[in-house]
Amino acid sequence: MALLNENDEDFVRVKFNEADSKYFMNNISNIKEDINRLLIWFVLKDQVLKGTTSSQVFLESLFKAIDSRNPKSEKNMGIYEILTDLIYLMINTYTPKEFYEKQSLKMFDILAHSTNSILKDGDPNGLLVVNLSCLLYFVRNAK
Repeated sequence: MALLNENDEDFVRVKFNEADSKYFMNNISNIKEDINRLLIWFVLKDQVLKGTTSSQVFLESLFKAIDSRNPKSEKNMGIYEILTDLIYLMINTYTPKEFYEKQSLKMFDILAHSTNSILKDGDPNGLLVVNLSCLLYFVRNAK
């Protein structure tokens, strides 16, 4: 559903129904256009902020999207960086305290594995700088 000028300073507000949200969280890599994937991520984030999607379910989709062990992980450096920012936001703002350490450690593991792969195999997508800046934050929070 698209609502024009919903009095929230956006020109258009897009909302997904539950089936659409589930589809996109599980299949976003099938969306070929970068701008469309990015728009979908922001719509899903808005649904977390509005309380219609679980932050933990959204986090799992984000983790899957940036995990280099996933052959369909995000390759666009700009989108990858935005996804790491969304993960930071979700963990630090919307994750219940009992899951905070687990989610922080999971992010650290994903970043460490990705960084190791980049150092071993090269960095054709320019993700090393993003990973290193994120690792600095998550290493401080890993116990």
